[in-house]
Amino acid sequence: MKKFSFSVILLFVLISTSSAQWKRIETFSAQTFYGGSIDALGDDFDVFTLSNNKILITTDAGKTWITKNLPESATDISLASKNIFYISCYSGKFYKTTDGGNTWATFFSNPSLSSFGDYIEMFNETTGIAMGDGPSSSLNNGLFLKTTNGTDWQQTCFQVVGFSGDAWRRLDFIDVNNGYFYRTMTTVGQEKLLKTTDGGATWTTTNFNGRAYGVKFYNKDFGLVSNYDFNTSTNFVDRTTDGGSNWQRFNTAGSQRSSEIEFVPGTPSSVWLGANDGL
Repeated sequence: MKKFSFSVILLFVLISTSSAQWKRIETFSAQTFYGGSIDALGDDFDVFTLSNNKILITTDAGKTWITKNLPESATDISLASKNIFYISCYSGKFYKTTDGGNTWATFFSNPSLSSFGDYIEMFNETTGIAMGDGPSSSLNNGLFLKTTNGTDWQQTCFQVVGFSGDAWRRLDFIDVNNGYFYRTMTTVGQEKLLKTTDGGATWTTTNFNGRAYGVKFYNKDFGLVSNYDFNTSTNFVDRTTDGGSNWQRFNTAGSQRSSEIEFVPGTPSSVWLGANDGL
């Protein structure tokens, strides 16, 4: 899984997908901070953000960890290589490091365009997508940024698309062009699952009917959305196989709302669903 948060952090490695066995690697004692986002390169290299403006890095699958400082508290992290990391932040700023987290440089900071950094995803060292909520005065003007060289980030979207409402959980890009975004609007009843095929420049409404708490796509056509009925305390997962035109709904176990979905790499029929009461 890429991202999660707990007050006391437990890191695990999945050692058998078929039998769902997990091995505890490290337990961090209770602190006044909590875990945020995690991203990995392969099985051994992981970086994991903490709310006290720090990151933890392991290069040996969690046997040992080193701590490095962040310029401010991060909401999301994406690794382009073992030295190049990108983060989005609560302030609406976005940063990049090219030396494994020793130093950080701002690559976007404009409070008139972004009041909260929701999402950052690098697909390689040169291409990526970032998203932030609009300024407080016009929150619905969500900001989408795109880079094709890893250095210059350009605003792609100039239409009113709404804001995230739950950071990265309601947003997923499969590549630098194709993505899905469940928007929140200051006007109640305007929440929709949107789709882009041009890196966020334009968005169209899908036929999804419900409230999305987690959005995850395996490719540009096949995706899952976690849904929840508060009246009956029932979890649902809605599935599309044609890019959002048609949907099927499935009940899932657990009475607590789920918000994180992860496909097992290479096996789209195997899915992990994270909820407030378990996995």
